[in-house]
Formats: sequence, C-alpha cells, structure tokens
Amino acid sequence: MTTLFKALEVRFDQGLTKLTELGAPPVVDGQRLFDDSLREMREVKETVANLNTELAKLQDLDEAAFMAASEPFTTAVEEAEGANPIAPFAGNPELKAALESSPTCKDVYDASES
Repeated sequence: MTTLFKALEVRFDQGLTKLTELGAPPVVDGQRLFDDSLREMREVKETVANLNTELAKLQDLDEAAFMAASEPFTTAVEEAEGANPIAPFAGNPELKAALESSPTCKDVYDASES
C-alpha cells in the first residue's frame, strides 16, 4: 500500500509538471480550463501526500491492526484513480477534437476515460 501511494504521488507530481510546462491552451476559456485541471490534480496530489504521511504512522502496527486502520485508504485510492484532469479540457469542442485526433493527445484522452 505504501508503494502504491508513493507511486501515485510521484505520478501526480509528474502530471502537474508536464501540464504546467504546456500552459493554458490557446482556445476560448483555455485559461479557466487549465486552472480547473491544475486545481483538480493539486487537490488529489495533496490528498495522496497526506495519506502517505498517515500511512507512515501505521507501519509499526501488526498486520491485522494495519489492515483495520488502513480502510479509509481504499476510498482515497478509488478517488485518486477516478481523478480526471483531462475532463475540463474535453468540455471544450476545439480541445476535444484535438484530444481525439492527435495521436499523443488521443492516448492521454483515451486513458483518462477508462
């Protein structure tokens, strides 16, 4: 579980870095869409980071106690897996067309819907 949450935190950091490097798309309402996407990614990343801190506190428990204390993490994993920072962009017709037509964007867009 620790490995999973650390990996999630790293992936959200990487996603935030890449998205920030790309910047807002040059479409109507692009900055708002960009800000919405960044906000969602930051919120999920912060949740995962907080869970990593809490998870570290459970390391010294025996297996049964650890499993009982870690139940709230199941919900957090489901929320993190369901986070879709692409969703705000897909609401814009121009960006949705790009997401569906560009091979690189299509891979990201298709993965975000699964």
